[in-house]
Amino acid sequence: MLERFKGAGGGAITLALPNPWPANSLTVTCEAHPTVSGLSYADPNLRAYTIELENSTLIYQVTLGKGWLGNATSYTVPDLSSQLGYTPFATLATVNVSITALLSPANVLSLDVNDPASFTATTDISLVHATGQYTQSGMGTITLP
Repeated sequence: MLERFKGAGGGAITLALPNPWPANSLTVTCEAHPTVSGLSYADPNLRAYTIELENSTLIYQVTLGKGWLGNATSYTVPDLSSQLGYTPFATLATVNVSITALLSPANVLSLDVNDPASFTATTDISLVHATGQYTQSGMGTITLP
């Protein structure tokens, strides 16, 4: 799935969508705290990746800035259950996963979604999503998209 948010100051708007994730370019381990590999979306406007894992009892949301990730192309969701007091995804739980590449020619990570004034006529954001689901088994992987 592709999304594009582009501000406008009047006149005609040109809108081009980014390329989708290449087929089978991402892998996710089928664990309560999975490793996501293939975080190497090729676009000069790449700013960050988001990883969302969700079922009826828990939601994980991770944002990884391109600079923070550096040259790494994989990330393991940390087990913070003892520090934060939550119960991880149970064995055999179905987990919905979404991995997104966030693209923009400007630094948009400082925008405040609760403050519409932070978005201007020059705001330009594209989101490239890959979604799927896995059964938390502690073994195996899935590939996306």
